[in-house]
Amino acid sequence: MLWQELKTYLHKIDKEDKTFILMGDFNIDILKYGSNDYANRFLNQMYSSQFYPVINRPTGITTNPETVIDNIFINNIFVDCSSGILISDLSDQLPVFQILSNLKIPNPKMISYKKRKVTKENINK
Repeated sequence: MLWQELKTYLHKIDKEDKTFILMGDFNIDILKYGSNDYANRFLNQMYSSQFYPVINRPTGITTNPETVIDNIFINNIFVDCSSGILISDLSDQLPVFQILSNLKIPNPKMISYKKRKVTKENINK
């Protein structure tokens, strides 16, 4: 993503005055902050937009040196949440997670559900 686009999106989010969580494979190793210009620019932009990483341990464990390229950023450090890294041998990148305990669920009347009625007649159709 271009720096100006990132800055524009983060500025729009800031105007919303809501808690936002950005997560993904950013492919920017935040462990290289201080020694890599790309990591410096990325984290400086995130910090100046009040987004802070919740993953601070290596998620790339088979690489040398270890990396943190998969991350979760949140713009509200006061929200009650737990985050971490799952141990798995499915990939060389460990999965990350975040659990929000005070997440507000929309009005149940506004949520629509679809389901299928499984009968012999419907299966034959």
